[in-house]
Amino acid sequence: GWTGLSAPWLLQIMDSIVPMLLFLALWFFLRAAGFSRVEALAGAVVFCVLELYNLNRPIYQRTSFLLSIVTFLLILRGMKGKMASGLVGAVLLGTSIGGYFWQWTYSWAWVGILLLLELSDRAQAGTPFFSSRRGRLLFITLVAALAAIPSVLQLLALTGHPLYQEAVYRSGMFESRLPESWPYSVLFLVMAAAVAWLCIRYREAARHYRAAIATVLTSAAVIHQQVVHGTTFNFVSHYLFPMIASAIIVLLLCWSLRGKPRALIAAALAAAVYLAAVGWDGRYGLWPFTVTDARYSEQHFATLLPVLEQMPRVRILSDPDTSLFLAGATKHDV
Repeated sequence: GWTGLSAPWLLQIMDSIVPMLLFLALWFFLRAAGFSRVEALAGAVVFCVLELYNLNRPIYQRTSFLLSIVTFLLILRGMKGKMASGLVGAVLLGTSIGGYFWQWTYSWAWVGILLLLELSDRAQAGTPFFSSRRGRLLFITLVAALAAIPSVLQLLALTGHPLYQEAVYRSGMFESRLPESWPYSVLFLVMAAAVAWLCIRYREAARHYRAAIATVLTSAAVIHQQVVHGTTFNFVSHYLFPMIASAIIVLLLCWSLRGKPRALIAAALAAAVYLAAVGWDGRYGLWPFTVTDARYSEQHFATLLPVLEQMPRVRILSDPDTSLFLAGATKHDV
C-alpha cells in the first residue's frame, strides 16, 4: 500500500488509534446531539465496553463508523454557520459512495431524515431560508450530491459488467420485502415510534435533540429499506455500530427527559433488551488476552513470512484459510 508498511504493522497502528478516535468522536457527536458532558461520556463508555470485541476487528465497522460520525459532526457545524466545516462534511458524504455500502447508505439516510425534520420545523419559518439551519443543510446536501456524481457513475458502470449478476448472487442479495430480523424490527420500531411521538408532542425538547432523534429514526429506516426497494442486503448486523449508538441514545433521551413522554420508557426497555443481547453476543471481548491452543493453529505459516517479504507484490491464488493469513500478514493480494 501507499504507507509502505506490512499488514501486521499497519493493523497494530490502527488498533492503537482508531478505537480511541472513535470514542472521542462519539463523545463529541453526543454532545452535538444535545446531551450533557456526563451523559455523552456515559454513552461513549457504554458503546466501547459493549463493542470491545468488534473494536478489535480491523476489517469491520470501526473505521467506517468513525468516518460517518466525523461527517455528521462536520455537517452539524455547517448547520450552525461554520460552512467551511459543512462543505468538508459534504465532500466526505459524497465521496463515501462506493466505499463500505452500509456506511454510506446509513450516512445518506441520516442526512435525509435530518433534512426532513429540519424542513418540518415551523420555528424557522421567519428566517431567510439559506440563513436557517434547514437552508444550510439543504445546501450541504446539494454539494454532497455533486461530489457523489463520479462514484455514482462508477457504480452504474459496474452494473454493466458481465460478472455483475454473479457478484450479486454471491453477495447474498435476494428479493424480499419482509424484515430480515423480526426481533430487530420490533425493538427498533418501538424506539422509532417513541422518538417520533416525542417530535409530535414535545416539539421544543425534540428540537434540542434533533440529531439524536435522526439517528434513532435512521437506524429503524435502514434495517427496513427492503420494504421500499424490495432487495434484502445481508445482513442488518452490518449496521451494528449505528444501531448500538441509537439504542444508547434512546436510553440517554429517557434519562434526560425523565421518561416524558411515557412512550420513551417503553423505548428504553426495548433499547435495554437490544443492548443486553449485543453485550451477551460480544462477551468474548471481555477476555481479549486469553491464550488458547487455537491461536497457534496457523503458527507454521510464520516460516513463510521471510520468503513472502522478499517477493515483489503479487496476487496469490490460495484456499480460504491461507488467504486470510496472506491478506492479514503480508503485502500480497489474494
